[in-house]
Amino acid sequence: LCRRRSVSTTQLSCHTRCPSSCCSSLNNPYEEVVRYQRHPEDMHRLIALLGPSGVGVNELRRRLIEMNPNIFQGAVPHT
Repeated sequence: LCRRRSVSTTQLSCHTRCPSSCCSSLNNPYEEVVRYQRHPEDMHRLIALLGPSGVGVNELRRRLIEMNPNIFQGAVPHT
């Protein structure tokens, strides 16, 4: 799995930021990430699905719950 590296809005020269190896990392704009494997005794982690109207947040939520209802559940509204 890879994610896009964030780009700073105030760009400094490559040599100013890190004179040794910065320029070589610019050739590869993605960084490697690994899948999170939780220990069985650890608590489940919260996943928040956010997004503007029309991008499929509710559809993704519905599919996750449908695939594995023992792991994924909808939030209970509180006031």
